[in-house]
Amino acid sequence: YQGNVEGLCGSHSKDDMFTDASGNVVAGMPKTQWYTNGAVGGIYQSDFANSWKVPTEHKLFTKEECPYSGSTTFTVPEPFEHCPELEETAKKVCPAGAEYDDCVTDVALTCSTAFVQDYLDFDKLPRPPSPYIFRIEAKTANKHFAGIGHHAHPTLIVVFEVNGKWTRPKVFVHHVVHLGHWVRMTYSAAARPTKIKVFNMTEDMYAFHKLNLVDFDGVSTEILNVPPGHAVAIGKKENSEHLKTHVTFDIPEKGKNEGEKGLGLGL
Repeated sequence: YQGNVEGLCGSHSKDDMFTDASGNVVAGMPKTQWYTNGAVGGIYQSDFANSWKVPTEHKLFTKEECPYSGSTTFTVPEPFEHCPELEETAKKVCPAGAEYDDCVTDVALTCSTAFVQDYLDFDKLPRPPSPYIFRIEAKTANKHFAGIGHHAHPTLIVVFEVNGKWTRPKVFVHHVVHLGHWVRMTYSAAARPTKIKVFNMTEDMYAFHKLNLVDFDGVSTEILNVPPGHAVAIGKKENSEHLKTHVTFDIPEKGKNEGEKGLGLGL
């Protein structure tokens, strides 16, 4: 529904979420909730919400269907204005976490703690696992006859084996690669990968002699480390009988520097 809806709930779009009834984007909208002087008050009410009010002459229902007394000015009350005795209670009973602000807001707005149990029940629900964040880095060969130069624009794609299945392709290199430089890219997956495939999608050859996986906590695991003067090269087979269009490596357990140490090509 992104960009295809409008109204008080916004357009479900990052850049123009709060677009008023005239099509103007209301800038500077706070991210927090009403209780902490956030979106439900201030310009949310005066500039955004009020623009969507239906004037009396355009009312949607008949007087019999819905008695209508005409347009009125709504004033957002101060937090716990009508139930100050519940403020400390709300702060104590609302569960800590991402929903805490919403919970306190509901108590402040309704002057009732009836919603608190819903938040407590929600807090007990299992959460989806957080994505596993890691970085792949490769050191490019430093020999000019490795085929890497300022003119070369190899496009490398990587896929990872995660939980026994291969992920969708992700870009690793998409720009000029300089000799002897590190190339780094950060990824996320459902779990720590156990294998990596590197594909060269262009006619430019790419050669590298170091390949590491760096976990989110900074621990580096060596996947490939061939001696100076040698490298693993991937590219179009017609360029050399030794070339492959892709290579596959096992990823050792975290922190174990037991990556492949074969000689590779003499580059």
